[in-house]
Amino acid sequence: MLQRPPEPHEWTRFLHYAERVRAIGPSLTFPEFPCVIKAFPSAHSYLLTHKPVDHLFPNLRYILWHYDHLFPEGSMDELSLLLGPRVVDLTTYAFKGMPESLSDRLVDEVTSFIVEHTDIKHVRLYCPYVPGLEAVIPNVVFLHQAVQSLEVLQETPSTLPPNIWLELSRLPKLEKTIIFVDELLGSDEIRKQSAHSSEPFFPSLRNVTIHASDLAGCSRYLDLIQSSSLERLVVIVTSSPTNEEARTFFQHLAKRRHKMPLRFMHFTSVIGSPRFDDNYIIDADTLRPLLSFWNVKSCQVTFRCPVSVDNAFLEDVATAWAPTLEQLELGASWRQRVDSQATLQGVFSLITRCRELASLGLVFDARVDEFQEALGAGERLAKGYRPSDRLTRFSTGATTLGELDETDLATLADVLSDLFPGMRTFETLWIRRVQHEPFQIDEDPDDEGEADCWRQLMALYKEMSTIRLQERLWKIQLDTQVRVREVETLQASPSLVAF
Repeated sequence: MLQRPPEPHEWTRFLHYAERVRAIGPSLTFPEFPCVIKAFPSAHSYLLTHKPVDHLFPNLRYILWHYDHLFPEGSMDELSLLLGPRVVDLTTYAFKGMPESLSDRLVDEVTSFIVEHTDIKHVRLYCPYVPGLEAVIPNVVFLHQAVQSLEVLQETPSTLPPNIWLELSRLPKLEKTIIFVDELLGSDEIRKQSAHSSEPFFPSLRNVTIHASDLAGCSRYLDLIQSSSLERLVVIVTSSPTNEEARTFFQHLAKRRHKMPLRFMHFTSVIGSPRFDDNYIIDADTLRPLLSFWNVKSCQVTFRCPVSVDNAFLEDVATAWAPTLEQLELGASWRQRVDSQATLQGVFSLITRCRELASLGLVFDARVDEFQEALGAGERLAKGYRPSDRLTRFSTGATTLGELDETDLATLADVLSDLFPGMRTFETLWIRRVQHEPFQIDEDPDDEGEADCWRQLMALYKEMSTIRLQERLWKIQLDTQVRVREVETLQASPSLVAF
């Protein structure tokens, strides 16, 4: 921990240790490199101004930099200090606006770094409010043929010339990038060359984020990809698709599963669907083609339109992906009431079969009628189900509780605490995460009655889950004591004969 700038006589020791630094960023980002440097913002400025050598960290290879809007100058000086001759992996995050002078400086320094170095493998610039940063893309494309990751995130990106898109598509080792389909396939030149050229078209792609106006454009792009190792796909369309449009796209995608072994899928949109139009309700039959992919770890369908599934579909999900599924989200990030056919029992069945599932987002029917008989018989409400230790996040989207009375809420909290005693994040869209968060015009308006019901449920869940965790600890202790007694009894038995 660098708490102050080095004194003149301390530079020798500082440089000695600085030569050992291979990665700078949050400690969990580079677990294989334990040497991570932290400094007060003013120290960066001092080091940059008074450094006795050109590069304080001559062997630095990995940079993960976060812009600190509270200390803008010191934060930018930190990046200037780190951009050294052996860096092969550069990731920058700046999700807050910065002064124009610093914005221009960031673009200039990153551009100079890319032009002056020849061994860059990964460039990830997540700075949506820094205009002009996409200008580095041509330099990466033409100067770094071995680049493996190239991602530049901009709020309003400038259009790239067709020849840049073509050269990007031919990079032999490019595994991860962001594509704007309407630009890529927007010119006759690119369409003709990509369709008939013998040149490779994204031959090594493994991870792609696609921006498009509609799903049809995404399909055209995916048809052209030559890579047979695409594992991670993010699709962002401008307007929400109709159920029929989504079905056509998912069916088309499923036909390519032998050439596209997707394990991570995320489909979302920017603009919400028209309200009260059933054509935009994504149903189970539309989603079912996705189940033909193997070994899926994450599937998120978060178009800004309702998603309605039933228990049978959840059973199919478990049958298809039980050994590997870690994240599932179906329409839980957009608030509009929908009649879901999935019940609490269907949710539990899914979770007990998908033992690796850690995050679930789903709108479901919260009525607890199916548990009332067991409750009346004095049985545990979740009898027959194994508690899930893995599930730590449950997002219920626009699930409603308005029809439940206080007894039902207590029953629901009891069941949830029995099944998910270790849940750390319990979310509903009826309670805003940020106070005074602006209301989205394409969503259902706030409902204080629903919000109150959810607050009551969450308070009950918290109390009951504490009890459930304590009960499990007691059971473990009791089982341990029983086993110890059994071993002691066997050892003390006179009938045992030693040979």
